[in-house]
Amino acid sequence: MKRYLPTFLLFYVCYQTILAQGIRGKVTDQSGNPLPYATVFVTKVQVGTATNEDGQYEIKLDPGSHEVRFQYLGYTTKVLNLQVGSSWQDITIILDEEPVDLQTVEILDNREDPAYTIMRRAIGKASYHEQQLDAYTALSYIKGTGRLKDLPRLFRKKIEKALEEEGIDTSTAFVTESVSEISYQRPNQFKEKVISVRTIGEDNNTSPNQFINSSFYHPDIAGAVSPLSPKAFAYYRFEYLGFFPDHGFNINKIKVIPRSAGDNLFSGTIYIVDHIWSIHSLDLNTSIWGIKFNINQVYQPIEENVWLPVNHIFDVTGSFFGFDFEYRYFANIQNYQITLNPDLPSDFEVIDEKIEKERAKEADNSVTKNSTTSSLESLSSGKEISRKELRKIIREYEKQEAQEELAEVKDTTKVDVIQLTEYEIDSNAYKRDSSYWETIRPIPLTDYEVKGYTKMDSISRVEAEKTSQQDTIEMTIGSEGVTINKKKNDSFSLGDILLGGNYKMNKKVRFGWESPLTNLHFNTVEGYHVRLPFFIHNISETGRWRISPVVHYSFARNRLNGSLSSIWNFGDKYTSTTLKIEAGRMTEAYNPKAIDPYISDFASLLWERNYWKVYEQRYIRTSWNQSLNEKNKIAAEILIAERRGLENHSDHSFFDSDKRAYTSNFPFNEELGNTAFDTSGLSQIKFSWTTEPWLKYRMRNNRTERIENSSPKLTFTYRGAIDGILDHSAQFQQFDFQFQHLWSIGIRGDLSTKINIGTFINPKNLTVIDLQHFPGNRTFLTASDPVQSFRLMDYYRFSTQSSYAAVFTHYQFRKLLLSRIPLIRTLGWKEAAFLNILESKGAQPYTEIGYGINYIFRVFRIEGVASFVNGKYEDWGIRLGIASNLQSLFN
Repeated sequence: MKRYLPTFLLFYVCYQTILAQGIRGKVTDQSGNPLPYATVFVTKVQVGTATNEDGQYEIKLDPGSHEVRFQYLGYTTKVLNLQVGSSWQDITIILDEEPVDLQTVEILDNREDPAYTIMRRAIGKASYHEQQLDAYTALSYIKGTGRLKDLPRLFRKKIEKALEEEGIDTSTAFVTESVSEISYQRPNQFKEKVISVRTIGEDNNTSPNQFINSSFYHPDIAGAVSPLSPKAFAYYRFEYLGFFPDHGFNINKIKVIPRSAGDNLFSGTIYIVDHIWSIHSLDLNTSIWGIKFNINQVYQPIEENVWLPVNHIFDVTGSFFGFDFEYRYFANIQNYQITLNPDLPSDFEVIDEKIEKERAKEADNSVTKNSTTSSLESLSSGKEISRKELRKIIREYEKQEAQEELAEVKDTTKVDVIQLTEYEIDSNAYKRDSSYWETIRPIPLTDYEVKGYTKMDSISRVEAEKTSQQDTIEMTIGSEGVTINKKKNDSFSLGDILLGGNYKMNKKVRFGWESPLTNLHFNTVEGYHVRLPFFIHNISETGRWRISPVVHYSFARNRLNGSLSSIWNFGDKYTSTTLKIEAGRMTEAYNPKAIDPYISDFASLLWERNYWKVYEQRYIRTSWNQSLNEKNKIAAEILIAERRGLENHSDHSFFDSDKRAYTSNFPFNEELGNTAFDTSGLSQIKFSWTTEPWLKYRMRNNRTERIENSSPKLTFTYRGAIDGILDHSAQFQQFDFQFQHLWSIGIRGDLSTKINIGTFINPKNLTVIDLQHFPGNRTFLTASDPVQSFRLMDYYRFSTQSSYAAVFTHYQFRKLLLSRIPLIRTLGWKEAAFLNILESKGAQPYTEIGYGINYIFRVFRIEGVASFVNGKYEDWGIRLGIASNLQSLFN
């Protein structure tokens, strides 16, 4: 029977296709030009579709009478009453350009554009529309295409040749289709079940889901300020363009003009339904990091006074390192089943108190007078209310609901969950064939798209065959994420000696080593030196362990060192426990975070600057890390070490100069002066607690996802060293506190702050190793965190054994100087200013102030900075590094 099932299904699909009936045809303008993505909506059954890029449409309907609306922005809506029989009807629709009526308005000195009173009412009612539905379900269809428009000149010929050999042209880089069942439950529960999906190529994070799942009634959408935000008038100007009739209402056409053009603001046109003050449709543009988005949405009345989006069109264009690209997505939402919020009235009149002060005052007094328990109860259908009072009532309603929801939550760990999303993929979603898509696809494919699908399907089959003939990949999804193991060609090759190897011993245990090429470095103490980390590790359901022997050889000292560590890890990522025991003899840096090892190599070999200062130690260390929950982590460490100071053993440099010379391995320090030492012992215990007390989450598939920057990060650290175990031991107690947070100041900018304060108690016999070090920098190239590091400060000069306070502030502007230039904004560049201050009892105050440009070629930054010691100018410099807040580029 199973043999004949596919044949039966194919026959059934074909049979249903033959028996299908409905309407199909083409929508054009008066000149016969196709109108792509015009809305075709059947009002009685609440089913809709859209035309494809050739203006063609097709919609299946049951036999009978149907009212069908053909709608396209800028054109007059055409409504036809059609009688559908037992076969397809071919109907060509010609739409006329919309004759927009402009009301005659006498503009006096004290009069404003009529757009403002319309937008004030729409903004006043935005929260109402956001709360209007208690729940809904719908069917979502999304189609996306993408391609490269241009290639970098340097690589253009090679890339085009490679694509040609693969049978790919830049017009068929990405195609996708998906059908999903979506549902919503107020206030913040979203569910999506993907019924079918077909994707070829990469979308490169251009998916429009964040716009589809958001609402322009919300103050912000995908990080941009909505024209219906309560703060809209601070960011936008509005211009009245006229009105036209639709569905028995006057539709107001409003031009949206940013007061200051740039990222995260919209420009374009929004259409507002008169009297209801809801969205009728919109055609808006915005940009994020220089990537341009065009959003086109069409709404339809699903019930009386309830307008919901049925068609979305998203165009994404931009450039990245010379690769110009464009993506287009179309989303069709149909089969709405809605439940109205029973707490809200269905109809009332919103008054603009700025225009009709007395009428608004009387209406608000009436609402307040008739209210016994809440103003919402007295706002029955037909009542009048000012838009200001309406916003106040809705805010009170939302606050009351939040308190009631909080009272019902038994698990207090979920109090901070602000959005619930469940995402499910049907087991057969990726198995649907072309016949299935022909029956379910609401928009017919163009001839171009048919060819594209055929070509990409062919390429996918070829790639699949290549993959099956080569290495097969086994993916395991566990608590650590996705683990990929190579099942074939897992044997040793000569290249593994230099590039590293990873080999399977059995199902759970693997062993190998890291590449020695990536662990080869240079400093003036050891000359060229190499670390060879080996490992053997086990991963199971109950826990993980890893044993890592490390061999380290110094060519200048002719010295062989080594260490052995063992790590055990248990639990999931939120409540994991890690225990590590390590012992050996190794060279270590005074300040391991002072400078990136590779930048240090370049500084030494090219410019004869030895910023990497090291010592040798024999040690045993035990550390324990525990994640208590998503918000709290604790750690403890015991270290017993015998440290030995080292002299320089190499003066090698590629470009030796009489004007430059390497400095001693014992750097100058303001408090200690000469930092040279022979031997020093350390018996130290360390405790730390890191917490994000106000961290908030999203729920997705019953898993919490942290919302970055929703809470500051606080770290409390104690470090104590005692005498008596080793000779010449350091003695001290240190208390340290760190505060770190990023505040988003709307779209105006981002303020990042880090504060580090602490003190030493009774310090004795400290070496430069034991001091509190700060993130300094002396190189033009820097890999340090731009939000929490100094740019010009010496790595060791201001290190301290006394009380200290370091403050780092970094503000990234949306618009300052260069970013006022449209071309600069288009490139996605951002300007930033920063101020860093260090105070300690043992040294003079140190200050830096600087200006920088972020996101050059999307990922780099360049800065100019000046430094001051005790208020007096000391130095200036230019720095090139990785952009600040880089993670926000990929949110």
